[in-house]
Order: sequence, then structure tokens, then C-alpha cells
Amino acid sequence: MTQREGVDAGLADILKTHILKAVPAQNAVAQAKDAVLKLAGERANPPKPEVANG
Repeated sequence: MTQREGVDAGLADILKTHILKAVPAQNAVAQAKDAVLKLAGERANPPKPEVANG
């Protein structure tokens, strides 16, 4: 699924980890939601490049 063009690899990984299992955990949706929120936060606030002093 992650090798297709236009597929968000981060979201696909979250789905694979939490939802797309033979027997997902009872709280799989909550875990996936937390992972999506974390990913969104990381994307909204990417690390700023350091400026060289010199």
C-alpha cells in the first residue's frame, strides 16, 4: 500500500500498525487517532534548520 504513488506513507503505516490486523486491539481506533494527531503535529511544526554563526 505504501509503494503506490500518492499514498501518504505515514498514514498508511498507522493504519497497518493499528487497524489492518487480523485481530486489532480493542482500542485500535483510539491508538490510531493518537498516532494521527502526533503525525499531524510533527508535520505542522517541522524542525527549523539551524543557522550557522559565522
